[in-house]
Amino acid sequence: MKKFNVKKHICFILAMILVLGLFAACTASVPGQSASGDSSAQKETAAPEVKVTPVPETEAPIAETEQPAGDDSAKDPRSAAPTAEPLKAGEPVLSDQEREEIIRQLRENRSPDPDTPLDGVPVYYETEMLDNLTCFEVLRFSRNKGMTDQPMGSSIGQIIFIYSSVSCRRADDNKYYLVYDLDTGFRLFIYSSDLYDHLGFSVLMKHGAELLCYDDFKGLKAGDTIDAVCAVDPVAECYKNHFDLYKAFAYPQKEFNDDHPGSIHYLSDGILEIDYEMTESGEIRIKNMIYNEDRILPDEDGRPLDYTICDIDLP
Repeated sequence: MKKFNVKKHICFILAMILVLGLFAACTASVPGQSASGDSSAQKETAAPEVKVTPVPETEAPIAETEQPAGDDSAKDPRSAAPTAEPLKAGEPVLSDQEREEIIRQLRENRSPDPDTPLDGVPVYYETEMLDNLTCFEVLRFSRNKGMTDQPMGSSIGQIIFIYSSVSCRRADDNKYYLVYDLDTGFRLFIYSSDLYDHLGFSVLMKHGAELLCYDDFKGLKAGDTIDAVCAVDPVAECYKNHFDLYKAFAYPQKEFNDDHPGSIHYLSDGILEIDYEMTESGEIRIKNMIYNEDRILPDEDGRPLDYTICDIDLP
């Protein structure tokens, strides 16, 4: 009897193990349920993978400064017209003694080092210097000058008397040039050997403009109008406007051709003089062109004049 009961218990235990195993297998195959009966752990399914493309870091955009129409100063700060208040001819008013004192000081004072810029270059209205009929004879900047072609007295003295605020470079013992800025962004150089005589042509240059080279003018020839020159070098526009002053004369063609006016073009590889003549119809045309790579041209008397400007003084 005892032996029979042991076998019965063993069979019962094995049966229970088999039942529990089948139950566990069934519950594991039910979706959303765990073996412990907790279905919440399987309710949270993994989120689909999202590929994120990183946005590259960029610098903040630079705010554009509004400029008045026609103002290109932000593109090239050098091209901006001088900021000092422009002066008119005759300002400031000087006595003869004050004018002579200025010239004496300019003669005696050595210029700053060639690598040091001139201080206090004065600013005058362009209309007061280049297009002023009253000052036409004193500063006829398009006319070649020599010692035999001077108004009564010191021609430089007359210029300083009218344009008395002045800056001067003493390039060497035999060469000076006065420097004036114009309200339109140009710079004017007036040459002298002794601060008495006004020699050669005056040189006009634009602030911030790149120096042209002789090859830029190779397409020009005698007979071309001054408009063709303006198309190459905008500085010629100032000469063209200045030439309009001859219309005030009774015989403009004769006055113009007797003066042999010209334009001077300061180049990166030399200097170019373009001489003009006026036709009967009043057109201004090229008469001839003179080029020199050493920037030396004859003055009205035929003597060589070195037009070289210190690099620090170039606008």
